[in-house]
Amino acid sequence: MIYAGSTAALAALEYLCIKGTSVAMEPWFVVIYEIKDSNLIGTMEKNSLPEQWDVLPHGKATQEFGKLWLMEKSFPFLKVPSARLHTSFYPDEHNLLVNPIFPDIHGFFKVMDVRKFAYKLGV
Repeated sequence: MIYAGSTAALAALEYLCIKGTSVAMEPWFVVIYEIKDSNLIGTMEKNSLPEQWDVLPHGKATQEFGKLWLMEKSFPFLKVPSARLHTSFYPDEHNLLVNPIFPDIHGFFKVMDVRKFAYKLGV
């Protein structure tokens, strides 16, 4: 599974929360891509997610949900809420899951830009 964010800031926050300050030791790149058809994006509303989906660290229910979504191949992309942002404050922010085993996945999106990125954490 490939994880993406609706903004570069959200993607950076998500990865920082997972990996901690060690992310500052490596150079990173932000890849900006375009999905050719918005009908290819499924949406998972917060109330449809497994119980305690936003508990950290993530438990088995979230992992099992992800595995099932990959195997079902219902959509090549799935829009899901962030466990790190309160949706009432950031209603337009979301994560996007990309199913790398979806048939012809490479034909559904296109890389538009690649930018070098560095975390500035003062470490």
